[in-house]
Amino acid sequence: GRRWSYDTVVEAVVATLDAQGVERAAVVGHSMGGAVALGVAAAAPARASALVLVNALALSPGRARLARLGLQGRHIRTFATPAAARDFVQWAARRPGDLVATALWGWSCHLAEAAAEVRAAGVPRSVLWAADDTLLPLPIGEQLATALDTPLRVASGRSAEERVEHDWVYRHPTFFAHQLDAALAEVAAA
Repeated sequence: GRRWSYDTVVEAVVATLDAQGVERAAVVGHSMGGAVALGVAAAAPARASALVLVNALALSPGRARLARLGLQGRHIRTFATPAAARDFVQWAARRPGDLVATALWGWSCHLAEAAAEVRAAGVPRSVLWAADDTLLPLPIGEQLATALDTPLRVASGRSAEERVEHDWVYRHPTFFAHQLDAALAEVAAA
């Protein structure tokens, strides 16, 4: 019932772990969910058995670059499926303030301090990125991996024609699951 805020979402995830009796969990987040996962690991590092950030919005490349990346026509066509558009319009109609708060937060988020907290706490971590992501390009993943002092695992297609883009988690779920398993195994071995 509260208005959307990044801190409220992070608190809700930690409260969900509490309500389910989960003491420790691997925290995995994709895109904006990666920002939330990073916040959860920073807020409760003892609860995170591992952290995997997947094409995560966490370190801002700057507002101008974010606008150029996000407003590309191909992104709007790719992500604006009829079902997604319907759900988005319904949510925006019910909670317009949350839409504005979410957009403003995403526009300016820069979680370098959270990354430093996770690194200092020694949370086992990995950054997993799609090689062909044009929404959050690979250099953003490289910057995040550097901030977390962890290797970057890059997922690429099996051929030059097969692109692995930002939404690969949903478009190629089996491939993603294998990459996530490998990233978690690397984190456990480290």
